[in-house]
Amino acid sequence: MVSDGRDGDGRIDDSEFEQNKEPISQDIANTLQRVVNDYANHWKGVLGESIQNSYDAWATNRFDRGIIPEDQKLIIELTIDINRREYIWKDNAGGMPEKIFRNEFTGLDTPGDEKQSGGAGGAYGRGFHVISGLGQETYAETKHGGFHGGLVVRGAEQAPYNQIDSLTQQGTRVAVKDCKSNVILKLSDRERVHEHVKARFQRMLEHDDVTVLVTIDGVTEEVEPVDLSEFEVLWEGDIEFEHVGEQKVLKDAVVYKNEGQDIPFEGMAMCKRHNKMGQTYMRVKQYRPQRIKHIDEMFGFCDASVLCPKYENNAHTGWVGGVLPAGIKGKFEQIERDEFHAGPTNIAQRDEIVESALDTLTNQWEENPFGVSTDASDLEFAIEDDDPSNQEEPGDTQLDGPTQSQLPVENPNVDEESESGAEDIYVDEENDGNGESEGPVKKDGEPEPVLKCRTKQRTFDAGETIDIRVLVDNPEGTGETDYEVEGEVEGESGTTELKPRNISVAEGDTSGGADGWEFDPSSEEGKFVFRAKLHSAGQTGEEVDTTNTYFFVGETIEEETGKPKRTFIEDIELFPDPDDEKFRHELQEGDDAFLLLANPSHPEYRYAEKLDGRNSIDNQVALLVRWGQEAVMNYLLLDRLEAELQNHNDDDGEPLDEKFTGLVRRRLMENLSQFSAQTYDSLS
Repeated sequence: MVSDGRDGDGRIDDSEFEQNKEPISQDIANTLQRVVNDYANHWKGVLGESIQNSYDAWATNRFDRGIIPEDQKLIIELTIDINRREYIWKDNAGGMPEKIFRNEFTGLDTPGDEKQSGGAGGAYGRGFHVISGLGQETYAETKHGGFHGGLVVRGAEQAPYNQIDSLTQQGTRVAVKDCKSNVILKLSDRERVHEHVKARFQRMLEHDDVTVLVTIDGVTEEVEPVDLSEFEVLWEGDIEFEHVGEQKVLKDAVVYKNEGQDIPFEGMAMCKRHNKMGQTYMRVKQYRPQRIKHIDEMFGFCDASVLCPKYENNAHTGWVGGVLPAGIKGKFEQIERDEFHAGPTNIAQRDEIVESALDTLTNQWEENPFGVSTDASDLEFAIEDDDPSNQEEPGDTQLDGPTQSQLPVENPNVDEESESGAEDIYVDEENDGNGESEGPVKKDGEPEPVLKCRTKQRTFDAGETIDIRVLVDNPEGTGETDYEVEGEVEGESGTTELKPRNISVAEGDTSGGADGWEFDPSSEEGKFVFRAKLHSAGQTGEEVDTTNTYFFVGETIEEETGKPKRTFIEDIELFPDPDDEKFRHELQEGDDAFLLLANPSHPEYRYAEKLDGRNSIDNQVALLVRWGQEAVMNYLLLDRLEAELQNHNDDDGEPLDEKFTGLVRRRLMENLSQFSAQTYDSLS
């Protein structure tokens, strides 16, 4: 019988052990200490391996071996006695066959057939040594059908042990003696133990037929799951992502809202199932995406069995093989935008500001900063000259002309005010063919007005009405203030003449950009070309300037141009959050590229609005460009820290990547935003 003293308590005699000992089967490439070191915190490994092994045996013995009834409930008992420095794990899961118990249970990298197949929780044949590594000597006993046997293990050696009568049910009992003081001390902290078991095995604890009992210094308490019915569900569904060219699906994902409750969950708990069970039971990876401002107010669970066991690490606490479940981060970002921000703002000239800032941000990079194979010019659309037949062919890299939506200080031909509410793309200034804008064309020494056109975007859904806008830049000295614009749209089915528009604009000024047409392509899809002519009022026979642009309706753009739809920053969304001075900007993943969130309620942005007044956008555009560049730099810095420090822990076993990225976020991003807010508040 296994009892609790050293002398005369049934423990094996040294001479008997020496006479009967034999080497434990193991892969010589590994060592017992390396097995223990797979866990950043040994005490967590002990709890995890004990519970996981019990659950695996329970599922296998019910459905594969038929040793115990299918409706038998699982009871796992964990006993910690700090005074005796003893840890005991016991279950009623049906035990192990003799072959597995003698040759594989205590073996290293010798998993049984069920585990080697990958259908069970563990698959590496090393969990026993994580537990036995807790102390100097380990006694194991199992009862399985007609077999009832025992072992005693010291380090890499084991011997039979026959003084066994601790088990009254089919199951397993493991007792570790002379435990390491620092580890058993942590295991004697009930709050710590219960919290970890909940965090790792929440889904298992929710099962009606599983009970985990923890006895510490003689007091037994059941580990209860967190009641998730108290939390608001923010989203449910499946999450797709790609890994090494294969589509992976994380099933049954759910994200909850945490309104300050004290819970042992962060980010997304990526869990796994036993192949005989319909529910997940064990968390493999707690994935806490970085650079999401409200991540502490969300938590969730998903079934990541599709990644198991191929991409599990040895400790079943993370992924190997470069797995990056990007879909999870994108989902949290979407929820953040939907749930934690007030919604896009409708500030005056919003679209013109955003378009100018986007163009400048993109053009300032000679190549995509996020490592995509194309460079910034490849991510832009070719700008046509007046003759659409001269546009570049798919695959060409030389642009016909400059992108027109620059900062006003760099491109004085961008209009200063827009009331359209559209995401305007300015195109087609007169240029010298080398990308150098000449500005207003001069004839016989006299300045001439310039006509530009714009659409909300390059691509539109089938059946969508397209706003086409024109803008007249009327320099000083033209002697004219009244103009007429004629327009037409050419598609595959023919040309549509548009009703002329009269525009009045003072010398030295630019029209507001609200003039134009609504074009309905009906059911037609494909490429459309818009052309416009500018005349002095009443002089339709004398063209002052011409312009054109093109757009696409339906899913045809990549076929037509050979270029991707969007730049590496696809849009800037203005989300007001007046109560949060830590939030200026944030870079998140959008549909096709990155999305820049910017806070127009931040004092720094409000100060830029004040400087611009009613007739300018210069300071707001410049600020968004700077914020965008800061966001890109921050993202790259955090990304590098995560990559370099992944799978490294500090002396306390905490992940270094989370530690340092958290420091960067607090000091470099949030504190800088707060200091900026204080500065601009004082200026205002």
